[in-house]
Amino acid sequence: MPFAPLFVSAQDKTDKKDKKDKNTFAYVQDGNVLFTVNREDCGFNSADCHFDVMDKDNNRVIRITPSDFKAKSEVSASNPDGTVRYFQYAFLGTEQIAESKATYIKPEKLADYIFKQHLFPEGVLDTKAVDEFILINGMKFSERAKAEMWK
Repeated sequence: MPFAPLFVSAQDKTDKKDKKDKNTFAYVQDGNVLFTVNREDCGFNSADCHFDVMDKDNNRVIRITPSDFKAKSEVSASNPDGTVRYFQYAFLGTEQIAESKATYIKPEKLADYIFKQHLFPEGVLDTKAVDEFILINGMKFSERAKAEMWK
């Protein structure tokens, strides 16, 4: 059966637009929650913004933190400060870290990205998929940020 993502509020599975639930989204497949993404402290000018990813048993398994740095090579008319935004993924069970480009901040978009990486095929974090995610993505953004500091 093909995978069909369905984003619903974790507290009210019938109303996706319930404003009190805009920070929590469950990824549901065949009526079963595979994982949930909870956005925390991501208000205007919040320094502690992060996303917690919970498995089907509500165990926190990933902490995703948005970050950024300035790069002279990225300065353009649409990006006058040269800001490069990325997500850092901390896999809590294995203490491994990886990074990816951050082009979205909504939990449902992040959940869709996580699903496409095959990290939760059965509602539990797949360690082989985590290893592949880390190998493919690495730490290229923080490495680049360090290099930009010395220019």
